[in-house]
Amino acid sequence: PNTRLVMEGKPVYAVHRDLDVPLSEAERGEGLLGTAVIPVIHMGKVVASVNVASRTRDGMPPSARTALEIVAMQIADPVMRARSADALRESEGKYRQLFATVPDAVMVFDAETRQFVDANGAVAQMYGYTKEEFLKLTQTDVTLEVEESDRTIKEAAAGETVKIPLRYHRKKDGTAFPVEISAGTFMFRGRRLVYG
Repeated sequence: PNTRLVMEGKPVYAVHRDLDVPLSEAERGEGLLGTAVIPVIHMGKVVASVNVASRTRDGMPPSARTALEIVAMQIADPVMRARSADALRESEGKYRQLFATVPDAVMVFDAETRQFVDANGAVAQMYGYTKEEFLKLTQTDVTLEVEESDRTIKEAAAGETVKIPLRYHRKKDGTAFPVEISAGTFMFRGRRLVYG
């Protein structure tokens, strides 16, 4: 019943031994008396709880209850920011794994400067550069069709997904080779980036 109350957004103040919670021998030996479980609510939803116990009192005085409820209100946003940061790290990790393991060459460059900002391992194999060398290049360093590429980049920057069945690029050793390109754009840290 106490869990239900907390999930409904209501704090629970109880004598620890009266809680309907199984305790281990070590937990029973701690000598906890008063317990408080205060829900942390963000946008009307319980997202966490503040759990406090006392070894000196069976209950929480009204002033302590007020203080704990204020703390619970104040930590809702930081809790959600931490969760969002965790979710973002997880998402970035999945992106990194996908980006690194896809067998097709994938490169990302700044739409304005044409400077490469990322490339996967397949790019290094296909173009003959190390990743570090490739990231020092611009898109115009690898295309043999600069005018057509500029037009296509402008289309992609305008929000179109572009498919190019045949374009010619240049390897590190100067060899020309055919490429098939699917390109689009996304915003990252205030910059429009082109991927393909």
